[in-house]
Amino acid sequence: MSALEIPDREVTYRRANVETQFMTSRFDSQIEDAFAPPPPGKVTFTTSPATLQDLEDGSSTVLGLDPKPKIFDLGAASTGVESSKSQVFVPTGEVPDAREVGYRQVNPMFESCEPADVIFRTLHKAMRAQDVEFSCSPDWTMDAYALIAAEELFFNVQLHRLAMKSTIRVDFNLRSGDELKFLGLTDSIRKECRSIDKDMIGLPELSFDILADWSAPGELFPGSLSVDSQELSMLLLEINSEAPPFTRYEVAKRLKELCQYDSNRRALADLLKEQFVTGLQSMLKDDNEDIVRFAIYTILNFADDISTLNDLELPRLPETLRDILTLSQKESTKKLAGDLYKTINAVC
Repeated sequence: MSALEIPDREVTYRRANVETQFMTSRFDSQIEDAFAPPPPGKVTFTTSPATLQDLEDGSSTVLGLDPKPKIFDLGAASTGVESSKSQVFVPTGEVPDAREVGYRQVNPMFESCEPADVIFRTLHKAMRAQDVEFSCSPDWTMDAYALIAAEELFFNVQLHRLAMKSTIRVDFNLRSGDELKFLGLTDSIRKECRSIDKDMIGLPELSFDILADWSAPGELFPGSLSVDSQELSMLLLEINSEAPPFTRYEVAKRLKELCQYDSNRRALADLLKEQFVTGLQSMLKDDNEDIVRFAIYTILNFADDISTLNDLELPRLPETLRDILTLSQKESTKKLAGDLYKTINAVC
């Protein structure tokens, strides 16, 4: 038998049953992705400064924004579809049968023997508990969106009836975003659905959480997730250079992840302050709103220690945030910018 021949044996292929497999939103070509929420209406510019009271009251008029919040619908039809912001919508038709596939499905899922309407209502409650925006369709599908650590996730949840008619399978399929954060989120949703999960019913409540969110793991011991100043310096060198969009995205994401841990924040503030502040300023003004959100999220991590945040001395931060609130095309970016704006004004 030559090295190129395949032995005569059964082969099991593993594929993820998703519409666009594990696609991220970091490419410029995906800015107008079909899965993304529709863009906001035309922005009217104003010279009136925003105040903390404006943001607390939920009014965006002074910023020139539409004061009415957008309802997430992922392009849902005007009939037969309800959003998570309105009353619970439960389809009345038959749950579609699960299709036979010739490969092993590896998307997150669980099975339930509860009636379809009970499963759907439980999913409603679970996704709201995780701050997931979603819209429901008559075919027992939810199109969903979540913002996890400043990263956007688009996915759907589908109900399928198995050959054993008393069992319904709940499938989670990633449409766009980070796979690891998607898996962490679906684990959290499944935890909320423990009462209807066939594999979880009857299991005792454990002293530790086997379905904890592990997308941003804690340190095994103090300093285990810290990196040396040389690596941080290299990241800042890349973010402050004319790096290609793909590289810039990955570097900004890495920097954002590292700043979740105190030891890395202290190293940046104490040893690399000038380069770090320059990098944050360039990220806040980036054309890619993902990178803008990463910068805001990074600064929010420093806001846990107000003295450290003040020591950074970020120039014109309130003005920059007002510009972002005015010009941003994404509600997720506006939300993070508003959170940071209120945080820095609350301590001034």
